[in-house]
Amino acid sequence: MTPPNGVFKLIEKHFANFFWGSSEDHKKYHWSSWNHLALSINEGGIEIRKMEDISNMLAMKRWWRIRFTSSLWASFIRNKYCVRSYLVSKKLAPVSSGSSNFWWNNWSLKDPLAKLFPNTPKNSKTLGREFISDGQWNINKLKELLPYRLVHQIQTIPVGNQNKEEQNFWELSENGRCNCCRNPTTNKINHIFAEGQAASYIWKLFGNALGIQHQSYPIRYIINKWWTSKALNDVHKLVLNITPVIICWSFWKDFCAGRYRDKKSFNIYRLKQQIAWSIETAVNKAYPNCDLKLSWNSFCDLLTRLQLVHISMVIRWNKPHREWVKINTDRSFLQREGKTGLGGAIRDQKWDIIVAFSIPVNVENHNIAEAQSVLRKDSATNYKCSHIVNKIKEAISTFNIQISHCFCEANQLANSLAKMAVKTQHPTYFYSNHVVKRNALFCSTKIKFLA
Repeated sequence: MTPPNGVFKLIEKHFANFFWGSSEDHKKYHWSSWNHLALSINEGGIEIRKMEDISNMLAMKRWWRIRFTSSLWASFIRNKYCVRSYLVSKKLAPVSSGSSNFWWNNWSLKDPLAKLFPNTPKNSKTLGREFISDGQWNINKLKELLPYRLVHQIQTIPVGNQNKEEQNFWELSENGRCNCCRNPTTNKINHIFAEGQAASYIWKLFGNALGIQHQSYPIRYIINKWWTSKALNDVHKLVLNITPVIICWSFWKDFCAGRYRDKKSFNIYRLKQQIAWSIETAVNKAYPNCDLKLSWNSFCDLLTRLQLVHISMVIRWNKPHREWVKINTDRSFLQREGKTGLGGAIRDQKWDIIVAFSIPVNVENHNIAEAQSVLRKDSATNYKCSHIVNKIKEAISTFNIQISHCFCEANQLANSLAKMAVKTQHPTYFYSNHVVKRNALFCSTKIKFLA
């Protein structure tokens, strides 16, 4: 009765294509996943229902009708599958006609008696009315099956109007309450991430050291406040950006651990240590020269005092050694226009050009274009990048070749030749400095020959 998950995914795939727009030949870009759109507006979605949620809702509706309606279909399902066991444990209040099952329904509000006394012989068809006489509990009959302690508790349960059918209702489960407060309350998103006791403590702990005061606002406002705070340097900006993300992720992990792994409550000490360690690791990985260390207060104090140091360096094109030549290559890739150009020049130790080239090609992406510029391939076929790299490695092993990185400021000749190929769309070769300067300057005024 429940379709496979693959069916749901296929249906939602067609929904998404219709929502974002598509044709037989082209699909438009999906700016957000379908799972994200299915969230509530407060959580960043547009409240589109997921197919799996609809299926689960209908399954619960069928379940309820099987248990508590008298239709022909429900009677058939009960007689076929529920003769010796019950699908759910329900609660009744108070006991009225006694039509509920004595052993399997939770009419005592203490769990079904079948679970409290698993070793006691029981009949799945025994009803509560069999233990009621003249509107009162039959104590002697109860004592034959149950211990005195439970019989005393059952006596306190009132017997209502026996002409009135008993009503069933669902009780709130414990996982409907938060596990972040000493006195558990609702587990709404804003409470877990912003208003709960654990959330308020963590936001204040990490925000006060950075001058960000925490207030009981929606989580969106809190995150936006962190992200729009003025940064004193690049490292400070990184911390302001990643800290709310790490805090929310840590809250979510502990919330899920409490809901699905029977974890009783948030461990505040472990939570703050984990968040601080994650921030320290991210900052030191992005800026290894900073070497920022915990504790958090000293970390933030040093963070706000960091200053950007500008380092200048001279970039020049270095001539090759005697009896060597130097090859500079570059590519120009215009994705929207579908045009790619390769440019390069071979020069000797006197800076004289032996040969230079400007070749338009057809490639799939800029990585393949960059690799092809080394081999100077002018074929219209799209090569796989791995094949090109293998040919470069083969050339290195065959000839005496050394490869080194070149800054773009010293590689402007090859870059200008590549741009010229994109503009002219004609392959061109040069064999003198004078011709190269005249043609390359036509495409780029930035070309320089650095001594």
